[in-house]
Amino acid sequence: MTILPITRRLSWALLLTFPMLFSECSKKGTDVVPSAAALQGSWRLSAYTIDPAYDLLGNGTKTNDLLAFYKALGGQLLVDCFKATTITFNANGKITSTTTPACTNVEANPIASGATWVLAGNKLKITEGTDVTESDVSINGNTLKLSRQETEDFDDDGKNDTATLSLILTKV
Repeated sequence: MTILPITRRLSWALLLTFPMLFSECSKKGTDVVPSAAALQGSWRLSAYTIDPAYDLLGNGTKTNDLLAFYKALGGQLLVDCFKATTITFNANGKITSTTTPACTNVEANPIASGATWVLAGNKLKITEGTDVTESDVSINGNTLKLSRQETEDFDDDGKNDTATLSLILTKV
C-alpha cells in the first residue's frame, strides 16, 4: 500500500471522527418517536458502523465496524478513548463530554463538549460552532442509535459510495 492511500484513509477517518453524529434509521410501523427526556442523560459509544460494509483498509476484507478501522489506523488506545468518552445531553440543550485522563490528548470525541442539541420528532440536530449535523434517532431501552447517510469514496476505488453511518451509544 502506498503512502497516498493511507494518508487519504487517515484523512477520511479524521473527517468522520468529528461530525460523527449522523444517521439514518429505517422507519417501521412500530417505531416510537424518541422524547427529549429519553435522550437526556449520559451515554457512551459502544459501536460505530457503516452499512453496507466496505474494504476500508484496502486489504480485500469488507467490514462494517468503523472502530476496527480506527484501531487499524490509530491503535487500540484510539478505540479505547472513543469508548471511554461520556457524552451527556443536558436538559438545557447543551452537551458535555468527558473522558479518562489517559485520553485527554487523544482526538476521540464523537461530540464536542459545549455543542448544543435540539430534538424534533426523530431528528436530532447538533450544533458545534458553525457545524450543524442532523441525525435520525432511535432509542430502545438503554441503547441510543444516531444514524446519517453519507456519500464518500469509502473504498478508495475512485467512485462515490452511499452508506449509512451509525453511532450506537449505551446509557451510563
